[in-house]
Amino acid sequence: GVTDVVRLGGAEYSRGGFVSRGIAHHDLAFDDCSAPPDTVVAAFFAIADAAEGAVAVHCQGGLGRTGTLAALYLMRSHGFGAREAMGWLRIMRPGSVIGEQQAYLCRVERLLLAPRPPHAPAAQLEPLPTACAPAPP
Repeated sequence: GVTDVVRLGGAEYSRGGFVSRGIAHHDLAFDDCSAPPDTVVAAFFAIADAAEGAVAVHCQGGLGRTGTLAALYLMRSHGFGAREAMGWLRIMRPGSVIGEQQAYLCRVERLLLAPRPPHAPAAQLEPLPTACAPAPP
């Protein structure tokens, strides 16, 4: 389940309801429709990396700030390109990542994406069992 909540907007509710249930609550506020400061990005990655369960992230509308940090996580942790991350998020949550945030993600893409290992040549791959061939023992 959810072990951490990250609030990206102002303090509009008491965090006590989460904390009393054993859910860590983090405030990483930054201006709506803007790129996150490096300190917010670093703190978000540290929270996500240390979490023992799912991390719930929210802002006011759940599109701009939330989408931007979710895209950064997809890029750094799962190798998504900026456009791939924005596309996937917009399928899941139409309207995600808005305005300056789109350009920001494209600018930081090369910093977050580690070189990907080359694909293994076909000679190194195990043959897949088919209906005509038995599975290896």
